[in-house]
Order: sequence, then structure tokens, then C-alpha cells
Amino acid sequence: MVPMLAWIANSAPAHLKATFFAVMSSFANLALSASQLGTKYLNQLYTVTREVRDDSTGAITIPADYSELGMLLVTVTALGLLLPLVAIGLTRSAGLRSA
Repeated sequence: MVPMLAWIANSAPAHLKATFFAVMSSFANLALSASQLGTKYLNQLYTVTREVRDDSTGAITIPADYSELGMLLVTVTALGLLLPLVAIGLTRSAGLRSA
């Protein structure tokens, strides 16, 4: 996070450094919040549970189920690659330029 904020501050126009930094930091925080929400929904879609044992009896109360872990990893990897590429493509097709 700190290198990204330093990069944002360095690439800001000289006369708008504070405003540019504040707006870009807000967008970074928005992305972090969206990431947490996406994690929540993916964990609801792909259920992965660990084994839980009762302390007193040692009996298994919740069995381990990692059957959907592979598909979860594939989905996260695909989203991690595709979403930034789509954002770059949309930015370029809209004619937006960087500072």
C-alpha cells in the first residue's frame, strides 16, 4: 500500500498534488472495501470448512470439507487477472489518459 501511495504522490501534477493524492487514496480505499466484499461473497459461494473437534470429548463436531477449494482458487486467480485487464481496456477505449 505504501509504495502505491508514494507512486500516486509522485505522479500527481505539481499544482494539484494534495487534491490528486486525496482522490486517488479514496479510490484505493474503495478498491480495498470492494475486495473485502468480494472475498465475503466468494466464501459464501464456495464453502470450505475445517475440522472442528469438541474439547471435552474429542468428537468431530464439524467435518473438514475442502472439495471446493480448487475451484475457489481458480476463480480468484481468474478474477485477479481479468478484472485489471478489463479496467485497462475500458480506460483505453474511453480515451482516458494518465497524468
